[in-house]
Amino acid sequence: MKMRYAFNFRQIFSICYLVAATFIVCLFLVNIGSGVKTSRNISAAASQTEAYRYLVKNHNGHIGIFSGESAEPEKVLSIRVDSLPAADIEALNKGIRLHSDEELLRLIEDYSS
Repeated sequence: MKMRYAFNFRQIFSICYLVAATFIVCLFLVNIGSGVKTSRNISAAASQTEAYRYLVKNHNGHIGIFSGESAEPEKVLSIRVDSLPAADIEALNKGIRLHSDEELLRLIEDYSS
């Protein structure tokens, strides 16, 4: 008694081809995304020499928000710096200078998500 399979060789090959192509496209998209600078990295790099309104930096292991050149933070977020990616830790250790409330809100939102 012969069993007849529901799929023939061409159908199986086509399915494998589609799965492989999808996997390759996903890898490509992930690699493109990992090379894109985030808005917080761009802001940190661009604003290192200009006058600023806020300085966001590592304060006792948490994210501290300093107003201008003040020695004490205006606010300390509950976000632990060591839970962030290495690039963010480095930027916070150097200090991220921000020029507006909008930039500050955007940065807080980035770190909170």
